[in-house]
Amino acid sequence: GARDAFETAGLEVLATRRYDHVRTVEPPYSDGALTAARRKATGDGLADDRETILSGAVTESEYDDLRSSWREMGRTVVEQMGAKEYRRAETVPFFVTVGRVASSSR
Repeated sequence: GARDAFETAGLEVLATRRYDHVRTVEPPYSDGALTAARRKATGDGLADDRETILSGAVTESEYDDLRSSWREMGRTVVEQMGAKEYRRAETVPFFVTVGRVASSSR
């Protein structure tokens, strides 16, 4: 964790605090949100990770099923965006650790 990384770097941990960043998608939609919806609807977003997905326990058939479901969800999102009805919020936690150079008397 952070404590080990700090100690390895010769730093002393003073505090670690969690922050929650809420990311929202709502009208008016950003270019990034529109691009993400289009990539989901076409399957391009998932296709970028195809090799990684198939390197695990997922079979070709399971990947095809996932891609089909993914595209269907994407088409629904695009449709809702067209009607300005799509809204989504996700909370992304992140941690900030503050430290200082460890004293030489340790």
